[in-house]
Amino acid sequence: LSRDAEARRLLATTVSVERCIEIVTNGWEYVPEPGVRQVLLIPSVIIRPQVYSVDYHEVKILCYPVADEYITGDFEAPSVRLVRLVKALGDERRLRILKRLATGSYTLQQLADYFEVGKTLMHHHLVVLRAAGLVHLLGDDNKKYRLRRDTLAQLAPLLEGYLLDKPL
Repeated sequence: LSRDAEARRLLATTVSVERCIEIVTNGWEYVPEPGVRQVLLIPSVIIRPQVYSVDYHEVKILCYPVADEYITGDFEAPSVRLVRLVKALGDERRLRILKRLATGSYTLQQLADYFEVGKTLMHHHLVVLRAAGLVHLLGDDNKKYRLRRDTLAQLAPLLEGYLLDKPL
């Protein structure tokens, strides 16, 4: 936990607060809110891969999963990030969801209605896509999902890096 927290502190000195939150939470897009004077990021090994948000007085608390590289010790194994990406893209319905998200931002209900599936099944697919870093989650109350185009560009280098033993 301490190595992850230190790496995130360093990250916070190089990018904007909003970008730092997006990177640390793997796609949770924070929009500054009136009355929130501080955002507190807390790493956890228990809640993987979810992010939990709590408001406490003037503080927004975001509990996020520790980065994969601080958990595994097997350097021959593919990164958890690469495995999640490949698994997420290996499902036809998730590919269709990504194609839909490429056209805009949608709520869980809008996506479930569009694909004519229950909210529970759609939520499952969105959790897998978000854990892989393929979608943004926008807002707290009226959550909308959107494609993360930057992650798509990282797939080939991640795969090549693993197969050819090239670090990113």
